[in-house]
Amino acid sequence: MKLNLIVLSVLFFSIQIFNSISQETTCKISLKGFINEAMLTKIKNIDCSNPHVLLSSSGGEERISLLIAQELEKLSATISVDNVCLSACAEVILPAARKVKLGPKSLIGFHGNPIMRKELTLIYKPSGYQNCTFSEAEDMSSLYERQGVKTDFWKSQLKYLHLTGVSFSNPTTSNCPYGQFKMKYQMWLPNSQELKKYLGLNFDGSVCADHKDCRNKVNKMKIFKSYTFS
Repeated sequence: MKLNLIVLSVLFFSIQIFNSISQETTCKISLKGFINEAMLTKIKNIDCSNPHVLLSSSGGEERISLLIAQELEKLSATISVDNVCLSACAEVILPAARKVKLGPKSLIGFHGNPIMRKELTLIYKPSGYQNCTFSEAEDMSSLYERQGVKTDFWKSQLKYLHLTGVSFSNPTTSNCPYGQFKMKYQMWLPNSQELKKYLGLNFDGSVCADHKDCRNKVNKMKIFKSYTFS
């Protein structure tokens, strides 16, 4: 009887371990393309904790990006990037990860965010700026603070993108003027050292900007109208 109990116990724990491994194996999701409602729905349908997200996107809707980031943060997701992560993908979603893994060909790029718009609006004080709530900027700042990312990263972006002009549109239905900021460069593609120093992003691996051959390939492909690596 004792022997049978031992055998059953070993079998039970073996099954438990197998189930755990199986769940971990299936708990992987690929997010590719434009950030929109469909991508958010895909995230909400994840039925496991600590998912491994394979991310590749050139950006998308800011508000949706923030909602996706909040979902991934709650799930304690690991995010891997081996291809492209630009704009809202890099600004909002990537910092929400519990752990980040970047491949040597990963192209991480920035061109401004809600926090930058808020800060520049407060600096230039266009007519009606008092009506602005800056809700997306506040949500993004809160995310950065929770994840230990630097909320003043926008200053580094301005430094490398080179602000050349500022204009504000007439107040929208919310009576808040919308800022339009002209930059010398469309996109900043920082290297690993800059990502860690200025954004405060902790990650394993390296990025395209670290490698001369990858930078040369980007230069030949002419992906962006204008960009800078540093």
